Amino acid sequence: MKRTDYEPVPLSPSGEGPGMGAVGMRDAGSTGPTPTPPLKRRGYGARFLLMVASMGIVGAAAVAQGPPPAPKPETLSSRPGATGGEALYLQHCAMCHGPNGMGTGLLGRRVQPALLEERDNLPAQYVILAARQGIGNMPAIPRGEVSDADLKQIADYLAAGPHEVSQ
Repeated sequence: MKRTDYEPVPLSPSGEGPGMGAVGMRDAGSTGPTPTPPLKRRGYGARFLLMVASMGIVGAAAVAQGPPPAPKPETLSSRPGATGGEALYLQHCAMCHGPNGMGTGLLGRRVQPALLEERDNLPAQYVILAARQGIGNMPAIPRGEVSDADLKQIADYLAAGPHEVSQ
């Protein structure tokens, strides 16, 4: 959008266009309304374009740097050799507890390492209890979503950690 400022132009004593008289001045004998002074455009075009162009250059530099890319999600297709508890972990848990999951970010505020697969202090019973009852922001995982047998395999997999995770 173009910004334009206007300023009044002095009128002639007769009120008919530019002249040397006061702005909007009319003859003493006239009874009509005071004429509206013509407006003259101020020249801001070049300065405005220069300012916009410089902002565009600075903005492009900021976009070019930007934040680092997010890590690739861990899925069964990213680990084709996964079996047992590891495959079940990838299927049911990695979306939140993988490298770019929300659970990893929240755990990272309290526990290091935040990735469950990199931890060496997760007893299987703790994993089962935390999953079934929920803990912190993590909701409880019902049996209809993950069976007891599947959850035991996931818990045993995590308890055997730390596991090497590609990031």
